Amino acid sequence: MFFQPPSQVGRKTLKHRRLTLEHLENRALLSASPGISQLAGVQSYSSLGGAASYGSRATASLATKLYLVSQPVIQGGLQTTIQLYALDSGGRVVRNYNGTAALTCTDATATLPTPASVIFHNGQASFTVTFSNSVAEQPTITVTDSNANLTVSKQLNVTAPDSPTSCSTSYRSTVQSGVQTTVQIYALDASGYVVRNYNATVTLGQSSLGMPDSNATIPTTVVFHNGQASFKVTLVKAGAQTITLADSKAGLSTLISMTVAPPAAASSYSVNLRSRVQSGVPVTLQVLALDATGHRVPGYTGTATIVSSDGAKIVSIAGAPISLTNPVTFQNGIATVTITFTTVGFPTITVTDTTAGETVLPATATTDVVASLNPSPTSPTSPQATSSTNWSGYAAETNLRSPSQGVTAVSGSWTVPAVSGTGTAYSAVWVGIDGYQSPTVEQIGTESDVVSGVAQYSVWYELYPTGSVAITLTNSSHNSVAVAANDAIAASVQYVSGQFVLTITDSTNGGSFTTTQTAPNAQRSSAEWIVEAPSSNAGILPLANFGTVTFTNATATINGASGAIDNNLAWQSTAINMVSRGNLQEDVTSALTDTAATTTPVAPASSSFTVTYNMSGNSAASTSQGLGWGGGGWRKANVATALYAFNSPSSSNGSPNVSGNPLAALDALFATVDSFRG
Repeated sequence: MFFQPPSQVGRKTLKHRRLTLEHLENRALLSASPGISQLAGVQSYSSLGGAASYGSRATASLATKLYLVSQPVIQGGLQTTIQLYALDSGGRVVRNYNGTAALTCTDATATLPTPASVIFHNGQASFTVTFSNSVAEQPTITVTDSNANLTVSKQLNVTAPDSPTSCSTSYRSTVQSGVQTTVQIYALDASGYVVRNYNATVTLGQSSLGMPDSNATIPTTVVFHNGQASFKVTLVKAGAQTITLADSKAGLSTLISMTVAPPAAASSYSVNLRSRVQSGVPVTLQVLALDATGHRVPGYTGTATIVSSDGAKIVSIAGAPISLTNPVTFQNGIATVTITFTTVGFPTITVTDTTAGETVLPATATTDVVASLNPSPTSPTSPQATSSTNWSGYAAETNLRSPSQGVTAVSGSWTVPAVSGTGTAYSAVWVGIDGYQSPTVEQIGTESDVVSGVAQYSVWYELYPTGSVAITLTNSSHNSVAVAANDAIAASVQYVSGQFVLTITDSTNGGSFTTTQTAPNAQRSSAEWIVEAPSSNAGILPLANFGTVTFTNATATINGASGAIDNNLAWQSTAINMVSRGNLQEDVTSALTDTAATTTPVAPASSSFTVTYNMSGNSAASTSQGLGWGGGGWRKANVATALYAFNSPSSSNGSPNVSGNPLAALDALFATVDSFRG
């Protein structure tokens, strides 16, 4: 989805929908023209995000054949998804077909679901398969429903798995003695791309060059998964140190060279505090012990007093009260507290060393404390934030006024919100890169919708401005699993070797999904953690009552630095609140709660926050959204409903007959779609 500030409402260039008008037109044409061949209907799957045309829900059809859809070329060693459709004699998906079919493959080494069968739901099914042969092959997949006397076979084109020829590594070339650091490794092919089917265990060790570091902590092995691996190492001996990595079977090896700097003494403090805070809202304050070169001293465990000129209340990160005259203790060179300012103005924070036998220069920081928002039914208390008509949550950029490229990762966790109601409304939760001030969005998340009073939950990814792609999660047995309300979700988007790796995991049902995509126009200028009101070509759809969404483990990597959303040492961030066209607040984004950092670079390790639905704001806004659909909405779940209306020669509620001219009648379909429920 694209970020949409209030001033840009109505600009179609900023509108986004998960089912584009082009998709709808093509699907409508398929449904309105029974003469279109079954093959043409299925071929449109890859470009339109759907399968063969859908028939009317009013008349049950008999499945006469199965149709199998796969990628034209499948890479060996990588998991691929096969889609299946039960079709009637007219090439339409049979929505009442829910049979079970057996799976067989001529490649005995192929990894099929266990047991080797697939269950159809509403005429559709999918399963995953991995071909492990070391050479190219053309295996045949056969799907058979013996009860319905239906079978389909298809020969697949499988290429040989890629072999890694080199490694690419990412790590800090200079580390401090005794400080743990992370090394990231990528197995690359001859063209420099990550080899996704490389899943080996390789050996780590110290180079025989020079004197080995007997006090170093280095794992003996590291496991590659989908061509990537990482490990943590702690080096102690000062000077040049080299770590070796070798896979003798694949003929793969590389050297990792680091310079270990000796421990330094703390000479000054640095205070990390937001430049603007809200009165009465707790914020995180972080103090760093620095050496003479401005680097954090990991071994520093001294004490200091933290005093605010306005007498603000300070509590420790654990919640225990701290007297303004009693010192706080540093851990790994960091002291983190939360502070609540009570007076509007420009208070000064002063940090003074109290450790016996040492002298660390004091530090000060000043912030702008603004007045809190007045609570009211249409404007609940919320931190200072940017307003948007379709987004809420947080965004981070190198600079909010003039962002630059540099975002390489974003991640977060949440629980799928349960939704309910009697009408039709929509909501989406996701993490992504770009979109806050750039024309693309690379995102992955969940959707919680209410369609005609029925809750619907789904998973998707999208590289805007292209349409979204529905995701089928699979578990460790390669079986499809469905996302449900209250499932625990973790998602991430990473930029690796010129490609975006989008991953989502449902730890409740054991399902997961990963895809690698390209986005040539991506600027990688922002990271986001968002609750969204989805949009259609006609405007922003009604927002479903999602209750409260809690984001946890929210992190980003920007310009090589990783940390929480408000990593003010490396970038800037802003909260976002959703408002209606009438400027009524539709939900409330909370302040951030951070976990303390334990590694370099110095930053809070991760953030947590909540987005809470505002009942009063949405009740008032629902009368002014102006969608023109009688308060309903349009999304991918309503395709069958719309096409049923489209094919009806007439309707009992006075809707026009549109079967003769599908494209000209799309506007009429939008105006009446919520009246047709199949």
